[in-house]
Amino acid sequence: MKKKFNIVGKPVIRTDGLEKVTGQAKFADDYNFPGQLFGIMVRIPAAHANILNIDYSAIQNDPALVAICDANDVPGAKKIGPIKQDQPIFSYDKVVTPGDVLAMLIGPSEEALLKIRHKVKVDYEPLPVLTDPLKALEPDAPLIHPELKSNLVVHHRVRKGDIDKGFAESDYILEQTYTTPFIEHAYIEPEAVIALPLEGNKGIRIIGSIQNPFTTRKVVAQALGYPLNKVRIQQAELGGSFGGKDDTMNILSARAAIAALKTGRPVKIRYTREDSILESYKRHAYQLHYKVGFTKQGKLKAMKIDAIADGGAYSSMTPFVTWRTVVQATGPYEVENVWTDVRGVYTNNPYAGAMRGFGSPQPIFAQESIMDEIAIKLGLTPDEIRRINGFRPGSVTATGHKLIDHDVNLITVLNKAAEKSDFARKWQTYQNEAKRLAPMPTADSSTQAEHFILKKED
Repeated sequence: MKKKFNIVGKPVIRTDGLEKVTGQAKFADDYNFPGQLFGIMVRIPAAHANILNIDYSAIQNDPALVAICDANDVPGAKKIGPIKQDQPIFSYDKVVTPGDVLAMLIGPSEEALLKIRHKVKVDYEPLPVLTDPLKALEPDAPLIHPELKSNLVVHHRVRKGDIDKGFAESDYILEQTYTTPFIEHAYIEPEAVIALPLEGNKGIRIIGSIQNPFTTRKVVAQALGYPLNKVRIQQAELGGSFGGKDDTMNILSARAAIAALKTGRPVKIRYTREDSILESYKRHAYQLHYKVGFTKQGKLKAMKIDAIADGGAYSSMTPFVTWRTVVQATGPYEVENVWTDVRGVYTNNPYAGAMRGFGSPQPIFAQESIMDEIAIKLGLTPDEIRRINGFRPGSVTATGHKLIDHDVNLITVLNKAAEKSDFARKWQTYQNEAKRLAPMPTADSSTQAEHFILKKED
């Protein structure tokens, strides 16, 4: 292995450092243009409803208002999406999650628009709300998108070996269910974008806090019915993204572009934190059931996994995110017999999409938790159970990939990390302290609640 590096372990000057520390870097909201207007969203307090009528008559002559944009102003594709086109630019027949936008008010003052927004009258019919992903596939579950005839977004499967044989050969079988929540990206800079119509009907220019400018260009072109060469995207400095400024920014860019072309003036959309949390997509919430068979010596024999990912109201990146989950559900461990099902489902919850880790953190939490529980059951340390089962040269993954002709250094790295961190001593110290405060059940003890309750004398 190379011992000397040109970059690793050495200070590196950030190419954008000077501009940021001196305040010269321009974020999306730093761009302003003469005649600029602002866009404010109109929503209803419902997670699932049929839209019957939208009445703008009370604000049409208000001096604060320059224009109103809704689904009727979308000249091209009214629904978009990276894989399935199921998400509207403006909702027009249904609302399927609280963040859905029915219309956008355009004017020179955000404050003035906010004061009249409540005057927009929306008649709607509330529908049954589905928030539990475990109920999404039941026969009587409300359908989020009735035209699809199912709430199933995607179903990925992995099969390896003979799962029944693996459990039959196991000395112990451990079953656990783990849950992970929705997680908000919470970037410091909320979403912001400005659209400028180009002179001579030459197209639209967009500047924004945009993670993926090429995808934004494609979505805006689809919504406008434009060829790609009439849409110009300029990526401003990003005040954080972590995967969260893709789908949402595509839709906001399309709305801004529609409004700019309708008014013939620059239109800016800049979200408050409340707007951002309400409309932006999240990390998928998961429910993962693990059934693991293993020997007295700690060797994994079988792993059966059933995972449900809450995709929320729109499919977004759910098919890709859950694909990563099914591939990595058994972790970096060799398991002879595997049976994995991962399903992504629609609900009326906020929709879920890309976030750092992209379908890996959820199963990693589950698989590493159950590995620790197996270690406790067998009286082994966490590093010992991983050393027994970790990938080595020649190992075969759950998807049948044989690890040959390259370095497989999991055990090497594990050993070095354990050595450098003094893991064995620290583990024993913390275990002794934990047992003093609250004795944990062993392989031969019961799991009554009293084991987990701190006594007054403790």
